[in-house]
Amino acid sequence: MRNLGSARLVLCSTSTLKLSLLRSFLIRKQGDSKKIQRNSPFHQKDYMMATNGFATATFVDTCEDAFYFEVGETDKCLDSDAFGKTDNCCQCWIQSNNNKFLMLSDDGQFQAQNLNIRQQQRESGCKFHFQFYNKNPSEKPGKAVILYSNKDGKNMVVSCSNMHQVCPVEMDLPGHIEENSNKAIFYRVNVTSTSGRYLFESSLYPDHYLGLETDESNPFLEKLVLRQKSRDEVDESTQLLVLTI
Repeated sequence: MRNLGSARLVLCSTSTLKLSLLRSFLIRKQGDSKKIQRNSPFHQKDYMMATNGFATATFVDTCEDAFYFEVGETDKCLDSDAFGKTDNCCQCWIQSNNNKFLMLSDDGQFQAQNLNIRQQQRESGCKFHFQFYNKNPSEKPGKAVILYSNKDGKNMVVSCSNMHQVCPVEMDLPGHIEENSNKAIFYRVNVTSTSGRYLFESSLYPDHYLGLETDESNPFLEKLVLRQKSRDEVDESTQLLVLTI
């Protein structure tokens, strides 16, 4: 078996075969294969292929219709489909366009209501923690974040349900999320026209944003919902004011 160079193959966790850099990796014509020389543009380049893990491989040779590679050790740093917890965390109030403050109610619902300054300071359920996560590479604008409120010593996370609804879920914040999307991960995007206002797009349901709308059972309250809209569409109910505590 002949050594044809040392082009590197990157094996990554994707569902489809990605060979975007492999324009002419091997040209086969009438049963003959052309050898990759060391001065070839494919020498020491990275290529991507679907697999369950992450590893590097060195191209060794071809035999008939097969490629042969020497597989190295798994490289966790190549995991591009995961979220990693950062040290960036802050505590904030979240306010609607109607000046109501979002809070976790005693009956376990995310609702917005009028609160005076004393109530804001006293109610732990209206103080939300923003835990930011890295996503590399990020296909979405903004920062990946988990929003949660601490109630009776428990982290109650803003989470999407299977019915496209928003509900609190008790959760220990994960240090690493393997999936490319998650029910508790949102992308925080600045509203450029207004300072301090943000959109929160669900990573699980693209083009669905956190919003506050009037509760039909109680017109004095607003409930936290997922609202579907295009990225360029203006929906003021999804523009949430974030006030750092």
